[in-house]
Amino acid sequence: MAKILKGFKNLKLFPITKNDATGYTAGVAVPVSGAQTCSMEPDSSDWSINADDSVYEAGTDLNGFNFTLTLAELPLEIRAHFEGGTYDTTSKVYSFHADNVAPEIGISFQALTSDGNYRMFKVYALRCSAIADAVNTKGTGDSATAIEIKGKVTQVKKNNLVKDMKDTTTAADLTWLETLTPIPA
Repeated sequence: MAKILKGFKNLKLFPITKNDATGYTAGVAVPVSGAQTCSMEPDSSDWSINADDSVYEAGTDLNGFNFTLTLAELPLEIRAHFEGGTYDTTSKVYSFHADNVAPEIGISFQALTSDGNYRMFKVYALRCSAIADAVNTKGTGDSATAIEIKGKVTQVKKNNLVKDMKDTTTAADLTWLETLTPIPA
């Protein structure tokens, strides 16, 4: 029986310390609170070669995945991991400059399945391209404005790994989300 995904929580980001042809390593997990939604849509290019007055060969190349992450909140010290600005822990000021470059990060998270277990995800390399900041007046309601983060999922350069997924059978399985597997030289 297929498992329906019914939830999203336990989001962690991992600063990537190495991602090149010789290997891949990630830093220590940083918990990210307020996870609401996460989507990854394939970004592909169709191609065809014409010959003999017809399509001789055709195919699709995967360029990566476009991702959208929605959070209920984004603390400034966490924002720096996504956007590439700097956060001063003394002054509590986050600064972003036009020439800042978003760092490459990885993420892990879990989604509740219809059988009461979890499907776990590890995404090894992504880079944020935009964070949408929008605020609304409080008015008489109690609604909050979510933070939307968009970017591109790529791959581990050594072996083209994009993501791993695993279904839990015990609570102990959730420790799988605590690290991104290093890929040695």
